Amino acid sequence: MKEGVDMISYVGFIRGLNVGGKNKVAMSDLRFEFEQLNYQSVSTIGNTGVIFFDSDKEVENNTLSRQLTDKLGLEIKIVCLTFEKLLKIKSQLPDWWNQDKEWRHNVLFLLDEIDISHLTNQIPTFDESIEKAFVMDETIFWASAFTERKDYYRSQYSKLMKHKVYKHVTIRNGNTLNKVFNKIEETGEKMSHS
Repeated sequence: MKEGVDMISYVGFIRGLNVGGKNKVAMSDLRFEFEQLNYQSVSTIGNTGVIFFDSDKEVENNTLSRQLTDKLGLEIKIVCLTFEKLLKIKSQLPDWWNQDKEWRHNVLFLLDEIDISHLTNQIPTFDESIEKAFVMDETIFWASAFTERKDYYRSQYSKLMKHKVYKHVTIRNGNTLNKVFNKIEETGEKMSHS
């Protein structure tokens, strides 16, 4: 860590990395590239395209996306949120989020400067017996019935891949997001004990 410099802790969510055998990047290579860009305390969660890092300045998503695209030779899109922002999100989650194990729980992070209403204008038409959504800033928490496939295929979420906004979001499931929250909290506990 840089001496005498206030660091900002971030979590980066990279779109489409190591999904379906495409855009394969070893997490060790990803961590190395972040370190080469002078980020500190770099770590990842599994092969999920989720990366933790500290910066001595505010991170600009489009700039970091271009830098990673140049270094990795793949088109990279990333959205970075501060630990503080993610903990605020966690504190405001609805009580249904990630509870029903027969439902699929996903969080959608918008990557680009697009109008979130392209997705949120569909929410009032939801059949809440098969899906629910919660919007906070540029993040959508979306849960949909999954065990009963006929219900899933009726949901708006099942149609998301065909939506024009799909290429402008990165999605993580509820379990991965819980791992992110846990790691943020563990990091905070370690720092308070040092």
